Amino acid sequence: VAKFNAAGRLAYSTYLGGSGVDVANAIAVDTVGKMYIAGFTYSTDFPVVNAIQGRNAGDYDAFLAVLTAAGDGLLISDYLGGAAADTANALALDAGGSLYVAGLTQSTSFPLTNAYQVVNGGIYSAFVTKITVSQRPTVVSVTPSSGSGTSQTFTLVFSDSSGYQSLAAVEVILNAQVSVNASCYVYIAPSSGQVYLAGDDGGSWTWAMLRTGGTLQNSQCRVNASGSSSSGSGNNLTVSLAMSFQPGFAGAKGIYMDALDGVTGYSGWQQKGSWTVSGGSPAPVSVTPSSGSGTSQTFTLVFSDSSGYQSLAA
Repeated sequence: VAKFNAAGRLAYSTYLGGSGVDVANAIAVDTVGKMYIAGFTYSTDFPVVNAIQGRNAGDYDAFLAVLTAAGDGLLISDYLGGAAADTANALALDAGGSLYVAGLTQSTSFPLTNAYQVVNGGIYSAFVTKITVSQRPTVVSVTPSSGSGTSQTFTLVFSDSSGYQSLAAVEVILNAQVSVNASCYVYIAPSSGQVYLAGDDGGSWTWAMLRTGGTLQNSQCRVNASGSSSSGSGNNLTVSLAMSFQPGFAGAKGIYMDALDGVTGYSGWQQKGSWTVSGGSPAPVSVTPSSGSGTSQTFTLVFSDSSGYQSLAA
């Protein structure tokens, strides 16, 4: 499975399979870049994550897998099939996050739920499967929920009814709308303690470790990883995110949050706050000495930029 960004550069590329023959027939991508893949596998050791079936039931089975937006992990991966040959050929998503898989099967033991047709009528039958999202994780709040400035540490709260440990990832977008392009789009993997910042194209990523990492930067914002953290208690995950904004990103922005649970799906993007990024401008501060006379002198000049001294071009 491979992803190329808008410039034609490889954003990520990964194997997906076991020790047998594995073939991907269908692919779909949601609004935040998570990739959904369906096909068939002969492998009895195909990777399974948050699985319902969890094993090859015979011959070759259909499979469904969901990759994180960064391409570095599986949110869901499972077999789908009976004792004979099964393959998935088509895949679709709906706005609520449910998955629809269609294909063909020789199995008389294909897993059925609420079925219109309960028997395989011939050598091959088509199948249609819907994987329903239920008890989705929720986004709770952001503090402060409004304000303005060129820097702020935001406290974001997410919740999962199965416990905060079930949250595979949480995300936040600061932008005028829910868009990953030319945005401040941050992805956090709580279990590994990694924080990712999307590039300007929304398809390339840089990452660092929470609490100990450096600064992540694109043309819209900076994330201070060492000043950011996550912690959990009960159902709630709290993320502290230290951010500053580039002068060219000035204006009114929404704070959009999303939570992902590999078992039950994702919350969907919800606006929980707003922030106005100040335009800011560099300014002269002082000169020392500020007066005097003579034929030579070493002057100490101080300048300031609300986005950090690194933003001073000259």
